[in-house]
Amino acid sequence: MRVAIDAAALRRELGRRGCDGAEFARIAGVSAATLSHAMTGRLVDHTTVRKLARALTLTPVMPGADAIIPTKSETAGASTLAAASSEAQRVSADRP
Repeated sequence: MRVAIDAAALRRELGRRGCDGAEFARIAGVSAATLSHAMTGRLVDHTTVRKLARALTLTPVMPGADAIIPTKSETAGASTLAAASSEAQRVSADRP
């Protein structure tokens, strides 16, 4: 069975652990290409999901990382704010 992984959550978790893609792929026992697929939201095999989840449990979170890496809700809020700001700039540019 193939499934899609929450790519943003996976990227955030790698950041919390201070891992780059190549290092995490090695820890998880998957190829860099497979990890890239997962990190871009492409479908991956359920065994890949197991390997990635296990690697996350084996790799500790860096002390202090949670203080500087935004949560999913903070990231979503920033995206919404950026979109609203961009729209406001567009509207004001259209005014004479």
